[in-house]
Amino acid sequence: MENWQKQSLKLTGLGMVIICLIISSLAFAATTTVYQEDFNKGKSLRALGFQSGTKKLFRKPSGWVLDKKHRYLRSDLPKKKKGSRQQAGIYTPQFTLSRTEGIATIEWQVKYQTLRLGRAWQKNNQLQVALTNAKQKPLYSLTYLPHGKQTKGSDLRLTRGPRQKLLQKANTGQRVAPGKWLKFKMELHPVESTGQAGAIKVYLDFGKGYQQYLQTLDQSYNQFNHLYLAYQTGTGGRRFQIAIDNLLITQQGDEPPADTTPPVTSHDYLMDNQWINQPTTINFTAVDAASGVAAIYYQLGETTPVAANSLTLSTDGIYQIKYYGIDQAGNQETAKSITVKIDQTPPQVTAAATTEPNEHGWYQAPVTVNFTATDNLSGVTSLSETPFFGK
Repeated sequence: MENWQKQSLKLTGLGMVIICLIISSLAFAATTTVYQEDFNKGKSLRALGFQSGTKKLFRKPSGWVLDKKHRYLRSDLPKKKKGSRQQAGIYTPQFTLSRTEGIATIEWQVKYQTLRLGRAWQKNNQLQVALTNAKQKPLYSLTYLPHGKQTKGSDLRLTRGPRQKLLQKANTGQRVAPGKWLKFKMELHPVESTGQAGAIKVYLDFGKGYQQYLQTLDQSYNQFNHLYLAYQTGTGGRRFQIAIDNLLITQQGDEPPADTTPPVTSHDYLMDNQWINQPTTINFTAVDAASGVAAIYYQLGETTPVAANSLTLSTDGIYQIKYYGIDQAGNQETAKSITVKIDQTPPQVTAAATTEPNEHGWYQAPVTVNFTATDNLSGVTSLSETPFFGK
């Protein structure tokens, strides 16, 4: 891959505003690289996974070669006789691309090594880049003719299917300079929610930034597995030289918005701030509709919070319990609290008669007995008397 010259750009205040608006509009767009090849590594096209296809003409990798000096894909047909045509094609390794999952973008760059040739050669030479299925059947093909039918400019043709049904064509009004890179970009948009066929857009960059040349609507194909790279020479007597570099296929989908909402935690304890007389277990649950729950914490009094989904208490006492959840995005819920009161010890009751018995411990007249009950935790709610007559 040849190096690109880096240029600095000084932005004005308006430029910064425009860039901020663009960034804002793309804030929720996630781009995934489906396939990429810059030819910087590998000893051969076979080693990089390229294949010549199933057609008889292309059973052996011919017509293309890996240029190890400049690190790009280069045409390599033998010198031909005047009046004959030559063609060659090659397939990239298999990938999986679905335009139904978001905007599919295919990018590549081309450099022509020889352009000043005879009229016959100029009329018929062409480059084709096609998206195919797993069986290498061409689905959408973009053909570029560096010298179009008009006096000036180059031609583009976008076709569909194996029979190359024309979808749209255009003359760019520009020609690529020999030895200069020409950049291509094709976008396949998914079918809209209204049912309208997805757009197919084609852009070219002759050195001053991308400019759109084609746009049509078609939803015939949505799944793609190879790129097919092919060229054909005309009938002139000179060799046709072309280089291809920086193949890039990306998928742009919708990224879920940032999660700024903390989870909501609840418990199953039904006796909040009420006394119970047995051990109890409290179960905590949390929900988070966005990033999901990472952990639930509880805290007894001023102790260190503990990450757990349940808490068992078996000792008498009054417990102040705080609990909260944290989600995968790091949002922490505001702590909530419950009070657990456990008293498993019965009250202590004492009795005292208002008068003293005789020396034998007996009363000869009615006697009043006062009962007193004490409880150090929950307290005494009632005191009942049950007569007992001993022997």
